[in-house]
Amino acid sequence: MSKPSILFVCTLRGGRARIGELFAEKIAGELLDAASACFEPGPIRGLPVQVMNEIGIELGSDLVPSIFQRFRTGRTFDYVVAMCDESGSELCDLFRRNVTVMYGRKSRVLRWDVEDFSTLEGSREECLRRAAGLRDRIHAQVREFLAEIGVRECATV
Repeated sequence: MSKPSILFVCTLRGGRARIGELFAEKIAGELLDAASACFEPGPIRGLPVQVMNEIGIELGSDLVPSIFQRFRTGRTFDYVVAMCDESGSELCDLFRRNVTVMYGRKSRVLRWDVEDFSTLEGSREECLRRAAGLRDRIHAQVREFLAEIGVRECATV
């Protein structure tokens, strides 16, 4: 039996997607194949890097590939998790429609409402606290989803 494959996708720079990918890998190890992509590649900086460093996970310096680069390879995924902030300024409908057009025929597309780190406002401490909350929410959603599809935990993160 082949292991399930999951693509985490978000809009800007791929911070949320990379976090989902890394949590999936940490939780399930070799029991699944996880990847990430975004619509607008760029370096992941600031809050996502800081809050992941707090728990000992390095986001790395590699750019998250664009969803178009991933799609052109012809690789398919069992699941595609589209992360977008429904209440923010992101164009969630257009974003999710594109994800569905590209992957919907061969993948189960999931829609997670996850705020973008770049939209957090307030003092530095408030932003760090809210960013840690976003990180923890992504972690909980990944853990819950993996349990739902029958992937057992190999490690506690």
